[in-house]
Amino acid sequence: MSANKKLPLIAIAGKRNAGKSTLLNIMFGSKRAITDATPGLTRDILQVEIKRGKHRFLLCDTPGLDLDGSEPLDANILSRTREFLEGVDLILFVMEPPGPTPFDLSFLDFFRKQRDLSRILFVLNKIDNPKQDSAEAEFYQMGFPELICISALGRKNLGTLYDQIEKRLPAPGSTVASAGPPPDLTLCIVGKPNAGKSSLLNRLSGQELALVSDIPGTTRDSIDSLFTYYGKTIRLIDTAGLKKTGKLKDSVEFYSMTRTKRAIAEAEIVVHVLDATLGVTDYDKKIVSLIEENGKPVVFAVNKWDAVEEKNQKAFMDRMYFMFPHAQSYPAIFISAKTGTRIGKVLEEAMKLKERLSFRVGTAQLNQWLKEWNRRLTNTQKTAKIYYGTQAGTAPPQFIFFVNKKDHFRKDALLYFENQIRKDCDLHGIPITIQLREKES
Repeated sequence: MSANKKLPLIAIAGKRNAGKSTLLNIMFGSKRAITDATPGLTRDILQVEIKRGKHRFLLCDTPGLDLDGSEPLDANILSRTREFLEGVDLILFVMEPPGPTPFDLSFLDFFRKQRDLSRILFVLNKIDNPKQDSAEAEFYQMGFPELICISALGRKNLGTLYDQIEKRLPAPGSTVASAGPPPDLTLCIVGKPNAGKSSLLNRLSGQELALVSDIPGTTRDSIDSLFTYYGKTIRLIDTAGLKKTGKLKDSVEFYSMTRTKRAIAEAEIVVHVLDATLGVTDYDKKIVSLIEENGKPVVFAVNKWDAVEEKNQKAFMDRMYFMFPHAQSYPAIFISAKTGTRIGKVLEEAMKLKERLSFRVGTAQLNQWLKEWNRRLTNTQKTAKIYYGTQAGTAPPQFIFFVNKKDHFRKDALLYFENQIRKDCDLHGIPITIQLREKES
């Protein structure tokens, strides 16, 4: 597993509340990062792909670098972010009026000593009206090089910013700029807070993109990462831990929940991380319901298995399937994100599910099976009859059965047909949709 190196990597950096997340959202064209008046919301490194003309690059939002060490995670956040910035191709250093802060000056001084100003664009944000133009002079007087004055929120002068970025990018048509096709697989990681989602993301991607901590709720936003796995490009989305709606404390948690739900909708396959030390909970059951509402295949990653003293996989799975019986066909992998044990198996199972999503059966073959299935069904439900069926779509597979009376088919009958389709079509782990239509209609 290796990180995707084909696209140039550009990071937005600066102090808290300078408008970094707003700038990423505007450039991306969607509210990917959480924005709020509360300073210091960004804790993880959020990565999105930007396409502009013939250019493509990865744009990253980073945590504010002016943390004062008053919070337990500050030192970890700063260390991880600085290490990440050392490896990027270009830094957009975002500042704000009325003038440079001591932090801005120390940042400039550090890179001057490193003789590394060539890979930094200094961006003065929040220049929304002519009265603020004088702020530019304040920065020049303190020794800053050429500034790009913009208003991310007001979408002012962003064309100039793009022009300067493109001057630093490889020429269109080069190997780096013309990266390959869309990802072969889009994967989403979900689970309760502190189950180990961020640790799994970092292990799979080979990058320290997500902050890992024992403090529940560390991840607030959804994090994108592109990496390759045996020649396949995988887009991986880590999400904030899902919380009960009644426990959403503020707007930040509300937006985290919104991003998580959107990530599930965007993903092809969902990895549900379970905490093996706590077992399967009602909370996990709610997450499964949300995944099933979106019709997504699931790989259960039972994490922290190395920390379980009495290891009994069968007992754990029996409990899991008791909690959510509809998920009995979904694969479960017992892993340790901390040590890396069996994490490759998670990707292998996800790739298998992706292949099964595109399954399609011919109408003649389906109806041949239906005759036998219907014969077995009428032994117990004699008034229920299927005339014929057809497959209406894929990803996930969707079927239409034309029947005599819809209300003659009980729920257990539909579940029977779902199980038969999975068995005969080798669709284990794939959600299946069956729609009944009365033949007269």
